[in-house]
Amino acid sequence: MSESPQLSVIMPAFNGVAFIEQAIASVLDQCEVRSEIIVVDDGSEDDTAACVDRLAQRDRRILLVRGARGGVATARNRGLHRATAPLVSFLDQDDLKPAGGLIRHVDLLKADPDTQAVVGESPEADPPGPRAGQLRCVRGGDYDFYLRMIEAGVAVTIDDEVALLHRRHGGNASGDRPALSRELLYVFQRSVQRRRQSGQSGALRHPLLDAMRAQWPGG
Repeated sequence: MSESPQLSVIMPAFNGVAFIEQAIASVLDQCEVRSEIIVVDDGSEDDTAACVDRLAQRDRRILLVRGARGGVATARNRGLHRATAPLVSFLDQDDLKPAGGLIRHVDLLKADPDTQAVVGESPEADPPGPRAGQLRCVRGGDYDFYLRMIEAGVAVTIDDEVALLHRRHGGNASGDRPALSRELLYVFQRSVQRRRQSGQSGALRHPLLDAMRAQWPGG
């Protein structure tokens, strides 16, 4: 890469060969931002690593990191340790970054020195196709990450436009709604425990939290 990247896109991958090439292409096609893509293969049992390695041989912006199965959070942390850009974005192996989304978020961060994170809309795609935007947290780990940012006082800007397209298919981690509900309940309980231990009292309030509540399974 001739110039240092502005943005490191970290992509955990596990048995994602069916969609991961399209996910990577959705980042590489956005030439307005100098990006590196760090794909962390989390012990895949299919040809995911071979597919990414083939792409990396053709494009130096792609880096493949291999590791034993540890889960999405572990994979993201591995990617963070290899990131070289001052800004970081996350993308799942089966999701897509919409055209213009990366530069918009970079510009939002540059426009307000106090902003430390940007969260945007995430409508579903494939099928039923993009629809009216909504903030969508598809795993308990997403809720946990957002809650920890809010608790820590991280300045979060909510982008009203689409930040990524969430692909719906039979293998989605969010497909088991009862299991997701149990996971989310645990995440919110842990948040309450952390705040009690730190002496925080009162309700946790933030526009991002309001958007998260609206997406709780079952309403």
